[in-house]
Amino acid sequence: MFEAISALSLKVYPVPAKYIVNIVVPSNIKVEAIEVYNGLGALIETNQIDKLSIYSLNIEDYVSGYYLLRIKTENGWVTKRFSIMK
Repeated sequence: MFEAISALSLKVYPVPAKYIVNIVVPSNIKVEAIEVYNGLGALIETNQIDKLSIYSLNIEDYVSGYYLLRIKTENGWVTKRFSIMK
């Protein structure tokens, strides 16, 4: 039986971020990939994941602004927004 995942069950912090974004996923959800999109909608990074409950994304080289995380799980995609302020 598939368990639905909602954007509310994922935690992304700190907000705003400077150098690292932490992504916390419930332990019963299997994450397959994480994609990062800039404010213009361009894909700027893809990470294949084989295990995850807490994942740290290095954003040190990113510029200030808004970004989207698309997180692929075994049950579908979840999108979360985060911001960077340097």
